[in-house]
Amino acid sequence: MIDRLDLDAWEQAFAHSSHRRKIHIAVGSTGATFVLHKHEAVELRELLACAAVKLHIRKHAADLHWN
Repeated sequence: MIDRLDLDAWEQAFAHSSHRRKIHIAVGSTGATFVLHKHEAVELRELLACAAVKLHIRKHAADLHWN
């Protein structure tokens, strides 16, 4: 979901806000929201992508270990 966010559109949508952080990302149905700068949202994307790669590698390493 984070990869599909149009960060520029979010910045434009909240351009009138007095807050510096313009990107709003709801956290599931918890009622919590991340409110980020554009560069923070990009960093979050990168962190999640790295985590996904690590999980993929671990899964396949575990599969190789059992076979």
